[in-house]
Amino acid sequence: ARFRERYPGVSFHVRTMGTDLIPEAIQASAVDIGIAYNAEPHLDVRFVFKISDPLHAIVHRQHPVARLPQVSLAEALTYAVAVPEETFGIRRLIEQCCRAERLRLRPMLVSNSIEALRAFARTGAGLTMLPLLSISSDLERGTVAAVPFKEPTLRRSSVDVGVAAGRKLAVAVEAFLVHFQQFCAEFGRLQHGQAAGVESE
Repeated sequence: ARFRERYPGVSFHVRTMGTDLIPEAIQASAVDIGIAYNAEPHLDVRFVFKISDPLHAIVHRQHPVARLPQVSLAEALTYAVAVPEETFGIRRLIEQCCRAERLRLRPMLVSNSIEALRAFARTGAGLTMLPLLSISSDLERGTVAAVPFKEPTLRRSSVDVGVAAGRKLAVAVEAFLVHFQQFCAEFGRLQHGQAAGVESE
């Protein structure tokens, strides 16, 4: 809302895609800014800043996991689980942890929509695994609980904000990057350190 007040003529077109597809979209000028979970380094992308944002088990407030201070991945997988598609950095991190812990991932729902994963938890259908920034509105409304994972691998999750390397950015794009970085820092403070800070690249 604050950004729209300052730049009323700027409009947005938001596209949802997996982390692995974002560099191609940036390079092809299909998007100005890419916001990716656990992105890999890419020659054509300059990552402007990184937000440390550990994965949490996201559940309805009446779900058994909601009462726990922390949860292991093994325990989380005993419930109905929703996860992103294989092209998402979140899924890559979950699979990595499953291999390390010798666990088998058998999701009830696989989706390329973060909103679908949020709804899965919000309606009490089961558990999903997301960073706090992606569920900030649900946390504000109190419709879900976010429980930290015990595994260090899942706590290394990050949100990486990138633009095309070597390309001059439009004034509105530069302004939005500054605004979004400030928003992320403020969100981290409001969560008392749960969604960790912002690191400029």
